[in-house]
Amino acid sequence: MIDPARYPLTAHYLASLPNGLASYPECLVKSDAHDGLRDGFPQIAEDLGLPTVVRQFFRGEYHDEWMPETLGSTVVHLVRDACFADDHTHYDWCYQNNGKLFKKPHYRVLMALLSPTLLLTNAAKRWATMHQGSTLVAQPVRRTDTQLCCTTLLHYPSGMFDELDLRNIASGYRAALDCSRAKNPATEIHRRNDGDAEIMVTWDN
Repeated sequence: MIDPARYPLTAHYLASLPNGLASYPECLVKSDAHDGLRDGFPQIAEDLGLPTVVRQFFRGEYHDEWMPETLGSTVVHLVRDACFADDHTHYDWCYQNNGKLFKKPHYRVLMALLSPTLLLTNAAKRWATMHQGSTLVAQPVRRTDTQLCCTTLLHYPSGMFDELDLRNIASGYRAALDCSRAKNPATEIHRRNDGDAEIMVTWDN
């Protein structure tokens, strides 16, 4: 049981799911996507009131290649609750953390070979290499006088990703575009429902 006084965002997230942490077992994420959380905030494991699997994660004892998406979201929420005073500093950390992830050798080589347009054109495949049970669709890239833009549509089981998750995901888009040498990339969540979201990505010509 998550203490709602100590971890309000986490408690709210888990309460919104049909079966808490055990919801949507078919939905998985590559465990290394959350290495930065484990390595950066191991002190969270000291709370004996947290679920065993959460404490195992923060102690570095979770060794499966894939982890439940709800577990990944839970540790994101716990870090926000326990270690950041506001959303702005948390989102900035997520952006920096995603940048470190994409600089790992097996991601860096891929990112360096793709232009921003190709990166987004292949976004569905890239998403599928790191996630199971959810899908990403990228609309064709559009060009204006000063910018290029792309709308991405994310589909997932009801409530699995909330606003905090989506902003973390959007920061990953921005970090990936940085690695592909996009100029001044930016992201914005245009729409969010219980089971899908629309994220706009832009960068300069």
